[in-house]
Amino acid sequence: MRAIALAPIRNTPGKKDATGAFQPELHRFRDFLLNFPKSDGERVQIPCYMELLDEKDKITVISEYGKKNYKEDLNIIAIFSHGLPGAIKICGKKFIDFKNYKDFVKVVFENADKKEPIYIGLYACLTGKNLAHAIAIEMSWYPVRFRLIAHTTAGHTTYNPYVIRFTERDLAGSFICQPGSPEWKGWRRRLREDKDLRFRILFEDVVK
Repeated sequence: MRAIALAPIRNTPGKKDATGAFQPELHRFRDFLLNFPKSDGERVQIPCYMELLDEKDKITVISEYGKKNYKEDLNIIAIFSHGLPGAIKICGKKFIDFKNYKDFVKVVFENADKKEPIYIGLYACLTGKNLAHAIAIEMSWYPVRFRLIAHTTAGHTTYNPYVIRFTERDLAGSFICQPGSPEWKGWRRRLREDKDLRFRILFEDVVK
């Protein structure tokens, strides 16, 4: 199993969002995969290719890299960028939206090992409201297990606590930790303090 992680190559004018948040979290995600904790306590290395995108890049960057280097073994896709309920943006331009999300799912499926689950982390604000749900529905048409996480509110690219998870058995999506629950305060604190937890939630059911 291998991974590809994507982030904008430059900052939004007047901000340090790419260099201050998206790119650093992309590197932390790569480092986490290179020391990936298995359920039995063993640590393994999952190769992770990192790509910094500009506004001209399309979702075919996943297909091109997967076919060229991994030969249908690209099962982990993580995107660190700005989001909206209906789109993920790269350098101000729409990268995934309701016009091409089906193509995105097809590209991901075609480059994955179908015997293994597909993991998609949309570390982008607000995509958990609509876009992630649409992607999950489209994924359900393919014969593969999958796990997709996204955020339903605006907030930090990875430690935003409003994380919703979709799987082939939960297409409606469920909060990893229910807002306002007894665990909520501790969940928010741990997300800020444990820099691996924000990535483990893509692979594990971790709350308490």
